Amino acid sequence: MIKNDKLDALIMLSGDVLVTKNTEQFKEVNTSEVQCPKSLDRKVRKTINRENRKKQ
Repeated sequence: MIKNDKLDALIMLSGDVLVTKNTEQFKEVNTSEVQCPKSLDRKVRKTINRENRKKQ
């Protein structure tokens, strides 16, 4: 049991490091020239609304 607990702790710690690293890379991406179609906005809005209704 102790060995598995140590492995679980290592996985949890490495996960936090990876999340931080990916977040930094995501923030550095330049998206100023990207054009999104209006249909994408509708799909995203629809998905957000659906999730909000599920929570209620």
